[in-house]
Amino acid sequence: MEERKYYLIYRVYGKKERPDIKENAVIYGWTSSKKMLKAFLQQRDEKKYSIFKMDKDQIGEIFHHNDLPEEKMLSILKVKSSSSGEKFALFITPSELQECEKKIQKLFDDLCSLQSVKCSNREQMYYLNLIIHLKKKYFDALEYIGYSPPELDILFPSADDMNDRYYEGMDYKCGYKDFGNIVPGMTAVADTSRLIIYSLESFIRVMKEDL
Repeated sequence: MEERKYYLIYRVYGKKERPDIKENAVIYGWTSSKKMLKAFLQQRDEKKYSIFKMDKDQIGEIFHHNDLPEEKMLSILKVKSSSSGEKFALFITPSELQECEKKIQKLFDDLCSLQSVKCSNREQMYYLNLIIHLKKKYFDALEYIGYSPPELDILFPSADDMNDRYYEGMDYKCGYKDFGNIVPGMTAVADTSRLIIYSLESFIRVMKEDL
């Protein structure tokens, strides 16, 4: 019986990307499926990735153990395009997916920030004061569409942290199963506004340096 082979995927960084890094190649993920590897490389810039084919013994010699981490296993996530409504298969590891979700949520918060509006500190305080004193139905409407400047959280800190509140305790490991149509964070996010930003375009925007 032929021994199972594994494909280890390394992310290779150029000097412009990481000028201070000592190691220009870091482990990105792995797969035992040649078809999945081929599909992954079709979505990425092959110049940014190096592939090494190994068996269990070779993996053990390099990593001093034979078990490859589940969070680094190449998996499939189906995400919908916000422009066409069509679903696309995105080849991604659980660890990269987790980081992408955090970046997408941060992007959403940054867009709401008053830093995106050229105004003085005094003008910011005036603007925040207007929001705070809106009638409840208007305040609730802004909250529903997700418009909540992070500057409000500074004035009225909540018990939840901006990014980690969505991901603490979340299990991004999918074993040998695909994620399917569900982004893990969607099961933890209650706000409607937070759910609608999960689209193919959002993922591409935060992943563009690694594509």
